[in-house]
Amino acid sequence: MRDNGWDDPFESLVSLYEQHDVEIPDMSALYKVGTGCSCQHINSIIVKHHYRYDIFNIVINFQLMKLNYIFLDNTVKLLYLSSTLDPSHAFT
Repeated sequence: MRDNGWDDPFESLVSLYEQHDVEIPDMSALYKVGTGCSCQHINSIIVKHHYRYDIFNIVINFQLMKLNYIFLDNTVKLLYLSSTLDPSHAFT
């Protein structure tokens, strides 16, 4: 989802914004960090980069860490193996 998962949620958000006449930020504009002094703008990144890599990926990583903590490897293996006991696919 970190590599390919940005476009679908972003397009859904854009369509929601358009339905409700909400102004969509210019994603190709420069993202500015700091107090406004030009000496603090060392890295010139765009707004899309900020949201995609600095925000979206951090949230995905956080969710993955929580899931990995909750579902240990043995638990995942047990869930996977128990799915083979489903009788609905026994005769197909």
